[in-house]
Amino acid sequence: ALADTPPAAALTAYFYQTLAALLSAALKLLRLGQVGAQSLLTECLAEAGAAVAEASTVPEPDAGWFNPLLEIASARHETAYTRIFIS
Repeated sequence: ALADTPPAAALTAYFYQTLAALLSAALKLLRLGQVGAQSLLTECLAEAGAAVAEASTVPEPDAGWFNPLLEIASARHETAYTRIFIS
């Protein structure tokens, strides 16, 4: 808001960032490969416009989701007894 970023641009950036993070994890969890991940990214980004348009219709009080426990669990992964990523 401080940078006067148009809401559609911010939602598109959020869409990309979330998708890229999920695919980054998928690369470690699955035998997907970088080309496969890029193909999925390209395919999903084709839907960004429709997703942003739909998200723009959600009333502000109904928007958003926050659960810090997901981030805390992610931070604990390094010291976990069992690691699940392929390495």
